[in-house]
Amino acid sequence: MIILTILFICALVSLTLKIAFFAVKACWKVSKFVVSVIFFPVILLFLLFKGAIVLALAGLLIFGLIALVGGAVA
Repeated sequence: MIILTILFICALVSLTLKIAFFAVKACWKVSKFVVSVIFFPVILLFLLFKGAIVLALAGLLIFGLIALVGGAVA
């Protein structure tokens, strides 16, 4: 009986860790999407309206190259 209990606990811990890893992976993809599609353009527009066109263009160039080399966010 103790062997079955230990086996059940191991299986439960393994399943919990797999679900937690999947949740972290999904959250990371969603947060990358939100940052790259929503926050980054808002920051660029803020810089543009405040007169920091050089910083906005530098940020656009840097992050555009990162997206080109690293692949687009899906």
